[in-house]
Amino acid sequence: MEDMIPQGFEPHFRKPKFTEPWDGDMLMGMGSLATVALQQPENLCIVVLDNEQFGETGHQATHTGAKTDLAAVARGCGILSTQIITDEDELPTLRAAIHNHDGPLFAVLKISAAEVPRV
Repeated sequence: MEDMIPQGFEPHFRKPKFTEPWDGDMLMGMGSLATVALQQPENLCIVVLDNEQFGETGHQATHTGAKTDLAAVARGCGILSTQIITDEDELPTLRAAIHNHDGPLFAVLKISAAEVPRV
């Protein structure tokens, strides 16, 4: 697990800078949200892929499957544009927000933890 937010933090980059940490990564690196809120990079989009599991360590349940709301944590740090996507029909709204936001954007994309068939 690593904190992917600093990798996406390039305030001089004009187009949307997109980073997609997993919920376990975000839980381990919540302090980076305070830095993003303080710096307010206009181009940074953080979309957390939340399967409610620590995939790298054996698929134990994460806190996001219980009570922890990462979007609320981001708002509490000072990131004003936050959302939680729970349905595929909400993806166009997220796409529009990624291309039309003012300041950092933080979204939690709830995804299935189910194994997909492999070819």
